[in-house]
Amino acid sequence: LCLLAQSRALGRALFVVGIYSVVSFLAYLAVLAGGASPLGALGSLLQGEMWLYALGLGTSWCVGVWAAPNGASRPSVHDLWYLSRHSGPPKREYMHGALSLIVLVFLVFLGAALPMRMAAEGVQGPADKDLLIVAGYNVQQGFGLRGGSNVDCVASLLADANADLVGLSESSAAHGAAGSSDPGLAYAGRLNMQHFSGVPGSLPTAGQALLSRLPMHQASASALESPSAASASASANGGAGAGADLWTRSTVGWQGIPVHFHVLRTEASGDSAQEQLRFVAHEIRTKFRHGPMVLVGSFGLPADGSTRPAHTPIVELVNGTGLREVFGALKFDAPLPLPPTEFTTGLHRDFILYRGLEPVGKWIHSRAPCSDHMLVVASFHAEQR
Repeated sequence: LCLLAQSRALGRALFVVGIYSVVSFLAYLAVLAGGASPLGALGSLLQGEMWLYALGLGTSWCVGVWAAPNGASRPSVHDLWYLSRHSGPPKREYMHGALSLIVLVFLVFLGAALPMRMAAEGVQGPADKDLLIVAGYNVQQGFGLRGGSNVDCVASLLADANADLVGLSESSAAHGAAGSSDPGLAYAGRLNMQHFSGVPGSLPTAGQALLSRLPMHQASASALESPSAASASASANGGAGAGADLWTRSTVGWQGIPVHFHVLRTEASGDSAQEQLRFVAHEIRTKFRHGPMVLVGSFGLPADGSTRPAHTPIVELVNGTGLREVFGALKFDAPLPLPPTEFTTGLHRDFILYRGLEPVGKWIHSRAPCSDHMLVVASFHAEQR
């Protein structure tokens, strides 16, 4: 590090970019754990905004080049000549050995790692064919409450729940330092379940995914209009804005009948939430009005423990759609306080809505802090006619 800091333009640029990456990542972890960001508002601003992080990296590189000693504004010929002479052996001395090593690593990957990966992708069917177990989980972009990876914790919790369908919210990689990792795909691999991620990595969002032990058909996703109030709502709730709000859906075959399975996540509040949820409810009434349905929702509402969810825009989802909430949280006379589904706020913000199925059991797993949210699970039988 000292040599980089003292070197000319190339080393100074690498040094500044490294400092930027480390500081921004630590700032994000502070916000993730519920603390105050060392960078103030900037720390929370980086969450879910990959384009902004990339812009910061480019700016840091330019600052490093500009701040190089001796007035150097770009890597000089002397720097490149010195590095080529003193950073390793002459170019041709070990060329054949290096190429052989690269080819060997590539062959090992093709011969061992890739077949193992493909063998691990077999889908395991439901444990009980007469019981449909559905789970909803906001997995906080793959991080636990202490900032470490929650892949093992989440996979173990979902395995214990014997979930056949899982709706994941905030399931994409949280930060540039995570590279191309996909927490949702990691959970699916551990559980031998099908995986569908409905949003591209270029979309500034916290992500959403479907996991299934049943065959999925017609899987798709939509980015709801992200109002300016969403980021204000997230800041007011002590979190950081996660980008576009998402609605992912598919149809699964169960007992010879198609079941609509949807996942909905929005941080909006007030009129913005009313508009978004009214749009989703209208789409359900017009395009998904027939057949059994399960919708897993994770919302930024209610804002406090004294407000019933039925008095918020979430109630739009049960108006004329035939949906009911399995925990009874959307009843106008629901007893307060409602059982919490968030560890950090103590509020009930995760829901499972259903139609055309007969509920059997329901659980809120409050003893496994794999995320800032709790796992919600419900089981169903086919509706008797």
